[in-house]
This record gives sequence, structure tokens and C-alpha cells, in this order.
Amino acid sequence: MKFGVVCDVEGKTYLDNGATVEYKGMRYIFYIKDIKERLLTQVRIISDVDDSDQYSYHRSEVAPDGSFTVTQNYEPHIYQKLIRELQTLESLLGVLGNIKRVHWAKATFELTRPKSQ
Repeated sequence: MKFGVVCDVEGKTYLDNGATVEYKGMRYIFYIKDIKERLLTQVRIISDVDDSDQYSYHRSEVAPDGSFTVTQNYEPHIYQKLIRELQTLESLLGVLGNIKRVHWAKATFELTRPKSQ
């Protein structure tokens, strides 16, 4: 099972065709806006989990007023590791890569379960 985070990036970091980097058990994926501009617009970091039983997601039925609730469970240390990686990436790319900001405070988290065979 994998737990990941996706964030928008603001800045002028040029990448020829996006990129994927594997480092210390995590995968960093860098997305460009389009083939003409080739500017970094989004980053995804994916990590293995330690205990897949701790992960769950439940969305309630939609109430008549249109509201609903979402309950998510995850390993706090993996969540915190992903946020720290985004913050570190923002610092490094701010100095070396001409980015203004990684929107880590507005991150989208995703859970990927292995496909059954």
C-alpha cells in the first residue's frame, strides 16, 4: 500500500518533460504544465506505509442540505514525513529551482492499494 500527497507549485522552474525520482523508499513525481511552457506546476510524493491496517476512508451519504462528512485514518508519522518532504522540497527548489511556493498547506492526500491478482 502507498500513501501519497499531491501539491500545486507556483514558480518558474523549467523541466524539459517532467521527472520522476526514487529516493529512500519514496517516489517524487514532477509534472509540467504543458509541452510548450514546460514549467513545473505540480509535485507528487508517494511513500510506502508501515501498517496498512491503519488506513481507511469513509464518506457519509449526502444529507438533504448537500453536506457530507469524511473520515480518514492514516499513520500520523507517514503523514508528517510527507509534509516535511514537501517543506524541504519547497526550500530546495526556492533556492535552486526558481519556485515561489509549494502549496503544501493545501495538499491532497491519496491512498493506493495494490491491485488484487
